[in-house]
Amino acid sequence: MELTHQAVELAALVGREQLGVTGSWNVGVHLEGLGGIPAAQALNEGLFSYRGLPYPRSSYTRSITATSEQLQEHTPDVVEALLADLARGLGLQSMLFPYEQPREIRERGIG
Repeated sequence: MELTHQAVELAALVGREQLGVTGSWNVGVHLEGLGGIPAAQALNEGLFSYRGLPYPRSSYTRSITATSEQLQEHTPDVVEALLADLARGLGLQSMLFPYEQPREIRERGIG
């Protein structure tokens, strides 16, 4: 989640400040090697009461279209749009989302 948040922020910053891009963006994530892998929360039994299932598919791909303003001003919403289905597949959606500030990701121990 942290890496996705940072990548979205960086794209918005470079796009707007360096390239002058103010239109729509197609952004996405693709993760492989997920089949049967549990979330980190399942491995930290002392810290979490998480009882989710391993991810059922071998990969996860999600792409969305977002405006430059959404990327910069509403980064958590963009991250949620990109990762909500993955979080749901791991049984973590209510633990991970919503968040308002990136520091919340680390504070929850869910980076």
